[in-house]
Amino acid sequence: MCELGRCPEIPQGQSHEGRKKIEVSKQILIALWYRGSQEPTRSISLSDRFNITRSSVHTCCRRVFDAVKNNLAARVIQWPKGRKAAEVMDGFEVHKAFPSVIGAIDGSYIPIKAPIECPENYVNRKNFHSVVLQVVCDHEMRFTDCYCG
Repeated sequence: MCELGRCPEIPQGQSHEGRKKIEVSKQILIALWYRGSQEPTRSISLSDRFNITRSSVHTCCRRVFDAVKNNLAARVIQWPKGRKAAEVMDGFEVHKAFPSVIGAIDGSYIPIKAPIECPENYVNRKNFHSVVLQVVCDHEMRFTDCYCG
Protein backbone atom coordinates (compact mmCIF):
# COMPACT_ATOMS: atom_id res chain seq x y z
CA MET A 1 0.00 0.00 0.00
CA CYS A 2 2.83 2.42 0.78
CA GLU A 3 4.18 2.21 -2.77
CA LEU A 4 0.76 2.80 -4.29
CA GLY A 5 0.20 5.71 -1.94
CA ARG A 6 3.20 7.48 -3.46
CA CYS A 7 2.02 7.00 -7.06
CA PRO A 8 0.84 10.14 -8.89
CA GLU A 9 -2.28 8.31 -10.12
CA ILE A 10 -3.65 8.23 -6.57
CA PRO A 11 -3.89 11.83 -5.28
CA GLN A 12 -2.99 12.69 -1.70
CA GLY A 13 -3.94 15.56 0.60
CA GLN A 14 -7.08 17.63 0.87
CA SER A 15 -9.64 17.99 -1.87
CA HIS A 16 -10.36 21.39 -3.34
CA GLU A 17 -13.87 20.39 -4.40
CA GLY A 18 -15.27 20.43 -0.87
CA ARG A 19 -15.36 16.67 -0.32
CA LYS A 20 -12.88 14.76 1.76
CA LYS A 21 -10.55 12.60 -0.36
CA ILE A 22 -10.98 8.83 -0.15
CA GLU A 23 -8.06 7.29 1.75
CA VAL A 24 -5.52 5.35 -0.30
CA SER A 25 -6.16 2.16 1.69
CA LYS A 26 -9.90 2.41 1.01
CA GLN A 27 -9.30 3.01 -2.71
CA ILE A 28 -7.12 -0.10 -2.86
CA LEU A 29 -9.72 -2.16 -1.01
CA ILE A 30 -12.44 -0.98 -3.40
CA ALA A 31 -10.33 -1.93 -6.42
CA LEU A 32 -9.49 -5.33 -4.94
CA TRP A 33 -13.14 -5.96 -4.08
CA TYR A 34 -14.17 -5.04 -7.62
CA ARG A 35 -11.60 -7.37 -9.19
CA GLY A 36 -12.12 -10.20 -6.72
CA SER A 37 -15.89 -10.24 -6.49
CA GLN A 38 -16.75 -9.51 -10.14
CA GLU A 39 -19.60 -7.31 -8.88
CA PRO A 40 -20.57 -4.38 -11.11
CA THR A 41 -19.75 -0.89 -9.82
CA ARG A 42 -23.47 -0.24 -9.39
CA SER A 43 -23.80 -3.15 -6.98
CA ILE A 44 -20.72 -2.11 -5.01
CA SER A 45 -21.95 1.49 -4.64
CA LEU A 46 -25.47 0.41 -3.60
CA SER A 47 -24.17 -1.80 -0.79
CA ASP A 48 -23.16 -0.51 2.63
CA ARG A 49 -19.69 -1.98 2.17
CA PHE A 50 -17.78 1.19 1.20
CA ASN A 51 -20.41 3.95 1.43
CA ILE A 52 -19.39 5.77 -1.78
CA THR A 53 -21.06 6.61 -5.08
CA ARG A 54 -20.89 4.56 -8.26
CA SER A 55 -18.68 7.16 -9.95
CA SER A 56 -16.31 7.08 -6.97
CA VAL A 57 -16.06 3.28 -7.22
CA HIS A 58 -15.13 3.66 -10.88
CA THR A 59 -12.62 6.44 -10.14
CA CYS A 60 -10.95 4.47 -7.34
CA CYS A 61 -10.61 1.37 -9.51
CA ARG A 62 -9.20 3.34 -12.43
CA ARG A 63 -6.66 5.11 -10.20
CA VAL A 64 -5.46 1.94 -8.48
CA PHE A 65 -5.25 -0.13 -11.68
CA ASP A 66 -3.40 2.68 -13.47
CA ALA A 67 -0.99 3.04 -10.53
CA VAL A 68 -0.24 -0.69 -10.53
CA LYS A 69 0.17 -0.82 -14.31
CA ASN A 70 2.36 2.30 -14.54
CA ASN A 71 4.51 1.87 -11.42
CA LEU A 72 4.59 -1.73 -10.20
CA ALA A 73 3.70 -4.24 -12.89
CA ALA A 74 7.00 -4.32 -14.78
CA ARG A 75 8.97 -4.84 -11.57
CA VAL A 76 6.61 -7.20 -9.73
CA ILE A 77 4.99 -9.34 -12.43
CA GLN A 78 7.76 -11.24 -14.17
CA TRP A 79 7.33 -14.44 -16.10
CA PRO A 80 10.22 -16.83 -16.63
CA LYS A 81 12.27 -15.69 -19.59
CA GLY A 82 14.47 -17.26 -22.23
CA ARG A 83 15.77 -20.73 -21.48
CA LYS A 84 13.85 -21.04 -18.21
CA ALA A 85 10.53 -20.21 -19.89
CA ALA A 86 11.16 -22.79 -22.60
CA GLU A 87 12.04 -25.39 -19.96
CA VAL A 88 8.84 -24.74 -18.00
CA MET A 89 6.63 -24.84 -21.13
CA ASP A 90 8.29 -28.07 -22.33
CA GLY A 91 7.79 -29.59 -18.89
CA PHE A 92 4.07 -28.75 -18.81
CA GLU A 93 3.63 -30.21 -22.28
CA VAL A 94 5.61 -33.42 -21.67
CA HIS A 95 4.51 -34.21 -18.11
CA LYS A 96 1.04 -32.66 -17.91
CA ALA A 97 -0.10 -32.54 -21.57
CA PHE A 98 -0.61 -28.75 -21.47
CA PRO A 99 1.28 -26.98 -24.28
CA SER A 100 2.56 -23.40 -23.95
CA VAL A 101 1.88 -23.10 -20.21
CA ILE A 102 4.29 -21.12 -18.10
CA GLY A 103 2.70 -21.61 -14.65
CA ALA A 104 -0.25 -23.03 -12.78
CA ILE A 105 -2.01 -20.69 -10.36
CA ASP A 106 -4.32 -21.41 -7.46
CA GLY A 107 -5.43 -19.79 -4.26
CA SER A 108 -6.97 -20.55 -0.92
CA TYR A 109 -8.60 -18.69 1.94
CA ILE A 110 -6.75 -18.93 5.24
CA PRO A 111 -9.27 -18.48 8.07
CA ILE A 112 -8.37 -15.87 10.70
CA LYS A 113 -10.02 -14.38 13.76
CA ALA A 114 -11.78 -11.13 12.97
CA PRO A 115 -9.29 -8.27 13.39
CA ILE A 116 -10.17 -5.49 15.83
CA GLU A 117 -9.63 -2.79 13.18
CA CYS A 118 -11.79 -2.95 10.04
CA PRO A 119 -12.96 -6.57 10.39
CA GLU A 120 -15.31 -6.11 7.42
CA ASN A 121 -12.28 -5.81 5.13
CA TYR A 122 -11.37 -9.43 5.84
CA VAL A 123 -14.71 -11.07 5.05
CA ASN A 124 -14.39 -13.14 1.89
CA ARG A 125 -17.02 -14.16 -0.68
CA LYS A 126 -17.80 -17.25 1.39
CA ASN A 127 -18.69 -14.95 4.30
CA PHE A 128 -15.91 -15.71 6.80
CA HIS A 129 -12.81 -13.77 7.88
CA SER A 130 -9.66 -14.77 6.02
CA VAL A 131 -6.52 -13.76 4.18
CA VAL A 132 -5.83 -15.06 0.70
CA LEU A 133 -2.96 -17.35 -0.24
CA GLN A 134 -2.13 -17.37 -3.94
CA VAL A 135 0.68 -19.41 -5.49
CA VAL A 136 2.07 -20.07 -8.94
CA CYS A 137 3.93 -23.32 -9.61
CA ASP A 138 6.07 -24.53 -12.46
CA HIS A 139 5.82 -27.94 -14.13
CA GLU A 140 7.71 -29.62 -11.25
CA MET A 141 5.34 -28.12 -8.65
CA ARG A 142 7.97 -25.67 -7.39
CA PHE A 143 6.58 -22.36 -6.24
CA THR A 144 7.62 -19.58 -8.58
CA ASP A 145 5.46 -16.98 -6.85
CA CYS A 146 3.65 -16.84 -3.53
CA TYR A 147 1.45 -14.12 -2.06
CA CYS A 148 -0.38 -14.13 1.21
CA GLY A 149 -2.32 -11.12 2.36
